[in-house]
Amino acid sequence: MSPECIVNAQTKAKTTLHLDTVAATACRPAGDKEDLLTAVGSTTFRKGSDSTLMGDDLDKTGSPSSTEISETPLLDPPSPASVSSLETQVPSLSPLDAFHASLEKAQDNIFLIKSPSQLKQLLDFFYGGSNALAPSTTTFPYLHGLAQIKQRVYFHEKFDPSTDINLLNYAPEDIPSLFNHDLSVELPSIPFNLMTVSSVDTDKPRLINSISLEDILTLKPDAQVTDFDISSLQKLSDIYKLEDPFSETQELLNRNYDMQARLMAPMSHFLVYNNAMDNSANSNAATVLSNVKSEQQNIYVVDFKPEEWDQCSPYLEKDVTYSIGGHSSVFYQEPYTKKLQVMEQQLMWQLNGLKELFPRLYIGNAFNFKQMVSSRGEQQNFKLHIHCHENAKLPSLEALRQISQSLDRGTAHETYFLEFPDSIARHTDELSPKEVLSYINVLKVIHTIVLKNKAKVFLYSFDGFTCLSLLALSLSMLWTSDTVEEAALNIFRKPAFKLYLYREDFVFLKQFEPYILWLRDNSLNKNYHLQLSLPIREISQLPRKSPGQIDWFEDGRDMNFPAYIHDTLFLGSAAHSSSITVLATLGINRLISIDKLPVWFHLLECVFEHDAPPFKKDNVVKPIFSFNNDKAKVYEVEVPERIRKLLKFEVRSVVYIYNVRDDGKDSMMPLLLECPDHVQRKLLVDPEDKSSRTLVHCRVGVSRSASLAIASIMKHFHMDVLESYLYVRVRRFNVVIQPNLRLFYELFLFDEMLQRQRNQEYRRKHCWWVVCDQIARLNKSYVR
Repeated sequence: MSPECIVNAQTKAKTTLHLDTVAATACRPAGDKEDLLTAVGSTTFRKGSDSTLMGDDLDKTGSPSSTEISETPLLDPPSPASVSSLETQVPSLSPLDAFHASLEKAQDNIFLIKSPSQLKQLLDFFYGGSNALAPSTTTFPYLHGLAQIKQRVYFHEKFDPSTDINLLNYAPEDIPSLFNHDLSVELPSIPFNLMTVSSVDTDKPRLINSISLEDILTLKPDAQVTDFDISSLQKLSDIYKLEDPFSETQELLNRNYDMQARLMAPMSHFLVYNNAMDNSANSNAATVLSNVKSEQQNIYVVDFKPEEWDQCSPYLEKDVTYSIGGHSSVFYQEPYTKKLQVMEQQLMWQLNGLKELFPRLYIGNAFNFKQMVSSRGEQQNFKLHIHCHENAKLPSLEALRQISQSLDRGTAHETYFLEFPDSIARHTDELSPKEVLSYINVLKVIHTIVLKNKAKVFLYSFDGFTCLSLLALSLSMLWTSDTVEEAALNIFRKPAFKLYLYREDFVFLKQFEPYILWLRDNSLNKNYHLQLSLPIREISQLPRKSPGQIDWFEDGRDMNFPAYIHDTLFLGSAAHSSSITVLATLGINRLISIDKLPVWFHLLECVFEHDAPPFKKDNVVKPIFSFNNDKAKVYEVEVPERIRKLLKFEVRSVVYIYNVRDDGKDSMMPLLLECPDHVQRKLLVDPEDKSSRTLVHCRVGVSRSASLAIASIMKHFHMDVLESYLYVRVRRFNVVIQPNLRLFYELFLFDEMLQRQRNQEYRRKHCWWVVCDQIARLNKSYVR
């Protein structure tokens, strides 16, 4: 192999490659622009190559030499010269071919971007309105990843789960002979797609939607060494070839978010650059790409002075703005790959900020506390600050005694600080007598400050909710109810407050319930002094109050309520829709049930048309919309008043979306783009419709129903797909929402449609594979 093809690299695993672009060499002196023209690439390319992978979108005519046409805007191609006959007519150039004609070439299919204006022309074309995203029917099932045989069979158009599902139980090598259909896969034909590749690893790339070579390259299965040449790399197109031999692990996956860059790479062209305009690094990256790409793929290498970067707006990362999570400059200061983590945290602080849970008792987050201590006057508004976190222990009796004595002296200017554990059950099996006294006296000190001194108390945790539930629930019981269940419901009735219950702590509080009731009924009414001892026998013999008819908080169930999305929309699970307690507590009057009806639905005594036997006419509900080749349907059923009275809730109607499974095959796109307005208004809940209080759910509440909630936010709050996803994700934080890839891609398409309706000059802000990669990184941060 020639020296020009040697690239030093390091690898952490067989499937990923980290290129050391500093050590990478092309065996040539670094130097002027002519070096860049001659050094990039080491393979021979077909001349007059296709300017797009689409095939039918753009002309396939060869480009004239770079001296014939000057810089030409992509969106305004030159008119053809007049000709005297058809025989002598010169075919007109497509916009992209005209642009290519204005560029210098290093090799066939490798073009040099010599100025910011040329770069902006290319990016205007890619991100602009004329270059639409491919429909989901084109990109799927390919984007699920089809290298494994079970995956390929399951997503095959001829696969019928009702008859073929047992095939997936066979050994991988036996399946092809049992599934008698063509298992070949063709690369989807999509419009012009451009991947921006930073040739030098950096935490802060200049251009938006930048990725590294590591994100798209894969080592061959037999490559074992850490120093190798380009021959150790797979071709980009190998990502969708059927594996040989078959791997032992054959999972069916429709959430391969981390694979999207590699799957998009064979369908894409590449823009290569680095912040410092290091020509050597760019040429090395172009060399690598030229050896793994196909003939039809172009490489554009940026080659102008670093001081000209500021002329590349609006495609600089620092130019990107967001409507959620704080100012975009905050994100630009953080590593690019952690942008979503920073956005999520900022949004979490915004949504779970300072709020008054009970009179003079406030809850909030660490950011609120930081603001308070930085402003002396604001800090003095709170008499007591309690930081709840996982490493905290119960305060000592001595610390509580000092606070109590200070309160007795009436020291107005003093502010107190305590810590409180986020959980008891997860840290210890049993509280000692001294710890029980400490717990009781913390509640008593808070009560004294709030009720006697008429001062304010601030409970806070890092994010504003996950570590606060134990103390907040204890106080709710002390002040509002006789049982832990009713105490929790009293907080859940205030949906803007997020209560995150651990099952272990709920069990602990049920056991601790008599102590809180004794404190309320005996100690608080007598004095405000610390409790130095407890009548254990008396407390243990106190009669326990019944929580009444509550069908939530049972063993084996989720403890948490549906997520509050906005004033008229909640997102939850099938279990939530079946709980009379949940529905009545939140005042839900509409359900949107996706493929899973509540357990009480049989009381309505109706039959959906798809289930109705022949000739049955009575109580048959007809669909208000059918889609997915008439296999999926939308029904609406009114809930009679007699049922509402019987079940003691307010649900007036159920919208049932039938036969949309979370399998990565079924589409929800018709609900977003094709259904009549009067039907869509029932599905994408309007926050201005104050007469509605809707719970949308599927089985778990993380994919199909979450997708509808995201679409609702996109439409009514004018937030883009990424912002809407993060918003719903933070609201539904006790369960990580994760639409399957096809549904998430369709949300991308819906976003583009909405944005173009609002702004004819809309430029796409996000790239599919970049967002997917960042979501995958975000999800990994929660895996312990």
